[in-house]
Amino acid sequence: MEQDKERFYRPENIAKAKWSGMDSWRVFQVVLLFAGIFLTQRNKNKAREKAK
Repeated sequence: MEQDKERFYRPENIAKAKWSGMDSWRVFQVVLLFAGIFLTQRNKNKAREKAK
């Protein structure tokens, strides 16, 4: 049991645990946000092209 705790508290393992949990969700949200912005920009440009 103590050995498991020791293994878990190593920096690289903490980094992995954080990455697989909360941070990956945050990254996912940021990616979705950028994709949304990108798509709305593209749609605005298309609408502008049509208006000409």
